[in-house]
Amino acid sequence: MRDIGALTADQAMNLPSFFVENKLLITGGDRVDLIFAALNMNTAGIVLTNNILPHPRVIAKADDLKIPIISVHMDTYSTSKAVDKIIAEITPDDDYKKTLIKDMAKANLDLDAILE
Repeated sequence: MRDIGALTADQAMNLPSFFVENKLLITGGDRVDLIFAALNMNTAGIVLTNNILPHPRVIAKADDLKIPIISVHMDTYSTSKAVDKIIAEITPDDDYKKTLIKDMAKANLDLDAILE
């Protein structure tokens, strides 16, 4: 689920998608309220738009939590659309991704029930 729009942190906290684990937050660096909320909510990464960087303490908090932050020149909407077009691909020689997917499937899927 993707939600795009100008939201306060309080409004974002009412969206089910804000509670999804390992989400990617795409927002301007001036939205410290959303960034801090996301840092405390199982966020996989943050993309800061419009070349706006938040206060160094925000970056330090993300670093402490090992949550990657990148900054891009595009606006939030354009960045969201570009991210949405990304196609995840696994090639036959990508042993790392193959192992990762196998491990995730073993941990999260009941393969016996699926194969019945």
